[in-house]
Amino acid sequence: MHYPPVRQMVREAVEELGSPTTNVAVRDWIIGRYPDTNLGTIDAQRIVCTVNHPSRVHYSENRRARVCDDLRYDFLYRPAIGELEWCRPEKHGVWSIEEDEDGGFAICCDDGELVYPERREPTATPVEPAPKQARAAIPITQAQIDAANRLHARCPQWSSTDRAFEQLGERFPGWGRESCILKSAAINDLYSTNVFAIWRMAEHLMHVMADPPADEDDLAEAIASLPNAEGDAVAQRHWSFTSKILHFFVDGDRYPIYDSFCRIMVSYHLGPGGRVPDAGNPYRAFMANLERVRELSTIEASLRDLDRYMWLVGQYRDWLKKGDEAITNGELRGLFESEEAEAQADLRLLLPSAQ
Repeated sequence: MHYPPVRQMVREAVEELGSPTTNVAVRDWIIGRYPDTNLGTIDAQRIVCTVNHPSRVHYSENRRARVCDDLRYDFLYRPAIGELEWCRPEKHGVWSIEEDEDGGFAICCDDGELVYPERREPTATPVEPAPKQARAAIPITQAQIDAANRLHARCPQWSSTDRAFEQLGERFPGWGRESCILKSAAINDLYSTNVFAIWRMAEHLMHVMADPPADEDDLAEAIASLPNAEGDAVAQRHWSFTSKILHFFVDGDRYPIYDSFCRIMVSYHLGPGGRVPDAGNPYRAFMANLERVRELSTIEASLRDLDRYMWLVGQYRDWLKKGDEAITNGELRGLFESEEAEAQADLRLLLPSAQ
């Protein structure tokens, strides 16, 4: 009898059993339909295909940074230990696999905190490794900031989008229903922040801004905490969307843009152990860490300048490392591949270590 790939068996099992189901039910269905299938392989492929299982990064299919939208491998969600259901981004958030500055892999939801797999217990007495030399923090130079601003000016789509948001904020300065719909839809579409319930988010934004928290540090968490359709629970937090709403329409030098490239670059500049973590509110930690980078660097730069630098150099480093496999913004890829002498000179200034 010819058996399909085990991951396909897992999919067939959930289709037959219905969602939600359990690990045990999936295993038993596969053994009943495909006798002699290795139990360990069933467990492994179930983990491989579960977007929020931290241990999935141990397997070759998931040993690279990517958005989890590959229907071959990214179709299950684990609501609780031992339980399974179909992954629905509009319900469960947009998951990704991220590579950190040290080359480690972790899972991440909606550009939130990285979730690493639990460390496995060793089966034998390990050899004590040589102590790892701590790397010093790396300041940003004014030359890098200036180069990033010049490169930004070479990207008409990016710079035009920034100006469009400025004009939208000027023409719709308040937080009424129409203003919130336009701002939410524009941010979500042009920055791909993966808010699927955009009308509900606009209503939520309107209510939060009508009576914002007394402490402005709590404003981001209030906006990010979108209630579910019933209005009585928060399934996920939309940090990326929130940071862009606050950056473009509230205060661009108080609220930085938060995304995976910026987060990785902050870690790069502060060095191992230099970041202040905050699992409950990763955006608050990001703001504090970015301010530490700015103080370390002693540069004349607004948060918008820092954002341009972080996003540009983050994608440039990724592109240099991975080439065509890098998930690079199309306009930036054209810039990186440009043969113009001035563009290449600024890229060398942007990332001197690449030369």
